Amino acid sequence: MTTALRRPRSKAKRAAAPRVRERLTVGARREQLLALGLTAFTAQPYDEVSLDEIARAAGVSRALIFHYFPTKRDFYMATLQAAIADFLAATVESKADSPLERLFLGLDAYFDYVERHAVSYAAIMRGGIGSDPEISKMVDSTRTHILEKIRVELPEQARDAPQLRTALRGWIGFMEATALDWIDHRDVSHEELKELALRTLAALLGEHAALFVT
Repeated sequence: MTTALRRPRSKAKRAAAPRVRERLTVGARREQLLALGLTAFTAQPYDEVSLDEIARAAGVSRALIFHYFPTKRDFYMATLQAAIADFLAATVESKADSPLERLFLGLDAYFDYVERHAVSYAAIMRGGIGSDPEISKMVDSTRTHILEKIRVELPEQARDAPQLRTALRGWIGFMEATALDWIDHRDVSHEELKELALRTLAALLGEHAALFVT
């Protein structure tokens, strides 16, 4: 929490320079609140997020937030859902011609997203209200979505192999841990991250690695 958001202002200053409420469409206002909410929920613990401060930053009343989101928890879940949708749209919808090329482009998109939207990515992977099962299920859905996008690239006879599924799921977890470590340290290049991801995937798949190039 920045001190600017908590710094009290004098009554004289508030009276002299009242905040003018910006007119936005319903969709634009909701997007604005989601963006402000995502920043707030990733900058501090859930219980410390102040909806009053978010409302002030948006130039609206606190009541308007509840018009869009019935509870604080609903607001948090909506910010997480928006971040997940943006993340999946940016990372798993490749139009390349071959499975291997789609894998390469997918990795580029994945690490590009992490680099440009570190706050959103961390919110997805580190988000949650304690051990809230609904939030955990929402976050886990991103892993399932990515897993299915990879499995659909495999020959039909290999898609349901238990060991292959387990290896791919483990690799997705490795990717998450790698990206979060990069967010914390930023001492590895984009290309090094991609190379590490490819080497790890090949090692996990073993003889099945050839499925991505056939």
